[in-house]
Amino acid sequence: MLLAKELSPSLVLIDERKARRLAAEQGLALSGSIAVLERGYLKGFLSDLHQTYLDLLAARIWIDREILNWSLASMGLLPL
Repeated sequence: MLLAKELSPSLVLIDERKARRLAAEQGLALSGSIAVLERGYLKGFLSDLHQTYLDLLAARIWIDREILNWSLASMGLLPL
């Protein structure tokens, strides 16, 4: 947070809820990993968002399945 405030980036990437809340309180513009993956999918950098999420889970990256399913639904894709 301190570095982000010092550098004044246009966006900080944060996933953890408490850190997101703190960043918002500090006035930092933020995004999470899921939003970055969604943007990549929409721009054609990812051909299969569903499989990307399955790959993250298989790699034991902890992401709430509800969040992943909400993301997939918002893109018009089937849930996990």
